[in-house]
Amino acid sequence: MIKNKLSKLIEPIKGFLKQYKITIVMLFVICVLGILSNETKIDKWDYFNNILIISILLCISAITLESVKITKWGVVILTIVSIVLGFSYDNSPYSRWCYAFVIINLLYSIYKIYTNKKDKPGSYIIKVVQNYIKYMIIYVILQIGINFILLIVNYLIIKFNNNIYLDIQIILLCLYFIPSMMLSLSNTNAKVFKFSLGTIKYLLIPIYMVATTIIYIYAVKILFIAFPSNEVFSIISCIYVYSFVIWLLKDEVHYKVIDKYKEYFPYTFIILLIIQVISLFMRISNYGITPSRYFGMFLVIIEIISLIYYYKKKDMLGIVYPLIIIVFISLVFPFVNYEQLSNFSQFNRLKIIMNNNSFDSLSLDDKDNVKNIYNYLYLNNGDKYLSNISDIDKKSIREYSHVYNDYDNNKYYSYDADKLRIDVSAYREIEPVNFYNGESSKEIKNFILIWITKDTLHEDNVISLDNKDLYVSSFWCYYSIKNGKYNIDSYNVSGYYLYK
Repeated sequence: MIKNKLSKLIEPIKGFLKQYKITIVMLFVICVLGILSNETKIDKWDYFNNILIISILLCISAITLESVKITKWGVVILTIVSIVLGFSYDNSPYSRWCYAFVIINLLYSIYKIYTNKKDKPGSYIIKVVQNYIKYMIIYVILQIGINFILLIVNYLIIKFNNNIYLDIQIILLCLYFIPSMMLSLSNTNAKVFKFSLGTIKYLLIPIYMVATTIIYIYAVKILFIAFPSNEVFSIISCIYVYSFVIWLLKDEVHYKVIDKYKEYFPYTFIILLIIQVISLFMRISNYGITPSRYFGMFLVIIEIISLIYYYKKKDMLGIVYPLIIIVFISLVFPFVNYEQLSNFSQFNRLKIIMNNNSFDSLSLDDKDNVKNIYNYLYLNNGDKYLSNISDIDKKSIREYSHVYNDYDNNKYYSYDADKLRIDVSAYREIEPVNFYNGESSKEIKNFILIWITKDTLHEDNVISLDNKDLYVSSFWCYYSIKNGKYNIDSYNVSGYYLYK
């Protein structure tokens, strides 16, 4: 009896290992490289980083190759793309292309695994979730058990380097967690548990109906009282994700009270979709396009497509193909990708606000808006647009960004280092640190005072301490001035300890 149960447990694992041989090998390589990069000095990290990214992309390619029947040319193309993107990952737009490569491959692979099973979408999702919960319980037990044993050994027998805990996480992630997630998707031969059906019937569907009712009450409020709030788009987006799952699961359960109504569930979302469109249009018309609003537009498109699929009685998981196209457009396609279109929209908004006037002549509200747009473009590869701003205005914007009045006599100061790459050749170790009120030494408080009173930079942003230096990458503080004396009320300093 025990032997039969063990064979049933081992059989799908054998099948998985047989089908995903290259994937398992690549996961082992990623595991080794991850541990090496964790144990290696900081100046070697860039080397391991590129190799690690390439290995991850090759692993994603292997999942696609072993999940889908693909030609030899497809193998060659995926391998070349993985290597090229891996070496170019740190530079925009290649980082976006990397994300597109990973997402598209995973979406396509998962969808093909699902279609090969020839199962109903609702039944397939239930079985995948059942598998996921089972493997996650084992994962949590492994985490607790291994870390508990390491702590005992560390305190009673041998002192470990703290890196060993991250090494264990890397091993568990590569050699258990990821394979178990893939096994959850492919091993769906088990039956659907009664507990799962009961959860859908008595918990998930009633929650869906209550949430939808609340949004409909809110819709009435919008109609007669007020415009949509800023949060309503995010709330309805979450409801859509939840609703989409319910639309797939509803046919797996039978409940007299809702059986004659459940076919109309998706159509109840149409009103919510209209509210989403109104809310999104208002935000874009007032504040321009940003990445979150950009992806919000595509989410609305996906919602419309899913409703069309339902109306035409198509497999709703087939929205994977439109989703792949959207991922390609939003991350890869020139000009209309999320980064370039958002930058273009924000720069147009900046031009409208400034209207050929100098920054210093603007009102306080307009100065705040220009400052926010300038900082957004500065942090999101908008250099080509910033070059259109005069040097005088740039200086004024930067000065305004550093200090502004909060209340009567309170001020705020913030700083972010332009250059985050640190030369650590003279140091043996580096450690990220963050200080809040009262946690730092006098040297750090003096550093803040010198910075805000003289607005001058320390040499290389480095503060000398006892047996180490502190590189300050960013900080902010609230302070007040009374009788010419500066008083720091609160602050936060982020940076790196550099051990000599």
